Amino acid sequence: MNKKSANYFLSVALIVIVAITIKIYGVEILSFLKNKHEQSLSAVNISDEDKLAKRFNEIFELESKNEFGKIYDLYLSPESKHKISRERYIEKRGALYSQESVLQRLIEYAQQNPEDERSKIFLDDLKKGKIAEVNKVIIKNDIGYIDETSIFDLASKEYPQRIYRKFIKINDEWLIIFNEMPVYCVRDSGYEMPDEFNRALNLIIQRYRQRGDSGITDNLENIKNCLKIEYSESGKAINGAEGVFVFSPSHNLDEYLIKVSPKYSIKDDLLTAVLLRHELTHVFQYANNEDVDSEDGCYRAEASAFISEGRFVYHVLNDEEEKSLESRMTKTQEVAQLFQTLLVIARNEGDLIDEKALNFVKSIPYYQKQCKKE
Repeated sequence: MNKKSANYFLSVALIVIVAITIKIYGVEILSFLKNKHEQSLSAVNISDEDKLAKRFNEIFELESKNEFGKIYDLYLSPESKHKISRERYIEKRGALYSQESVLQRLIEYAQQNPEDERSKIFLDDLKKGKIAEVNKVIIKNDIGYIDETSIFDLASKEYPQRIYRKFIKINDEWLIIFNEMPVYCVRDSGYEMPDEFNRALNLIIQRYRQRGDSGITDNLENIKNCLKIEYSESGKAINGAEGVFVFSPSHNLDEYLIKVSPKYSIKDDLLTAVLLRHELTHVFQYANNEDVDSEDGCYRAEASAFISEGRFVYHVLNDEEEKSLESRMTKTQEVAQLFQTLLVIARNEGDLIDEKALNFVKSIPYYQKQCKKE
């Protein structure tokens, strides 16, 4: 073999060796880069949740110091700033707090009321550096939600308060979204339930929309996927009631359970809608952290539900639907009871409908037993 041929074969051999080396190490490098990329993606997901929880705590701390202007400047989303001015934001957020530091006010109340169980919980949490509890962090692409239980006001009957806070991620920063209306539900789909309940809910929403009541319509649409409506095993299981909203001690924001008497399985959608309108009032009372636990709060909650039910019948349903119900007054026990109740409330003592309904509820043994506190 001459020198030229030897150089040629040496060159080929070197090329083959280099190619094999590149292939081997290239695969290893690609594998390494893939693993790093997967680890990076995983880190981003964890980082998003951690970042959102951290941002919430930063905002909550500023709220406790009444520094709403700083929240507006640093942490409010651009879209929110287009909807509300800095002055108006400070005014609206400040209306929820006193002029002094909320945190200081909470400490003073707890110290002055050491026997109050809520005071003990608050002081214990304060020692741990916790004045708000993040129950859950929910991230859906660039939208995030904080499921929060906050020590809002120890002296308030609305303690503790569990709500959603909504955020948007812009340039890898979580910014809070200002909502005039509460965020009630973040489920993407509703619970399975008998078709008649879905039809009744749709009827309620449709009638409020036709009436032009966007506030109630939006709230119903917002909470709909978290409504779980089912028949009770028997009328006795719900103490002979037509329907009940089942209060949850843990206040689960993902589920608002309504149980309906099984006799409604043979009723039409219109009558079912009237019943559900009553129970939906209790759902929103609960979702809005209203006082329903005290004796007075219990009575007022029931009075409000009857008022909502009456307004739905006389002012929200169309004329034909109202006439349909009235035509069954002598034929259907539930309809007769409905109109009799509304008539008694209208004729009851009191100057305003709220007072009339409250006096009615307080006169009924069923509610006296339900609302009585030992």
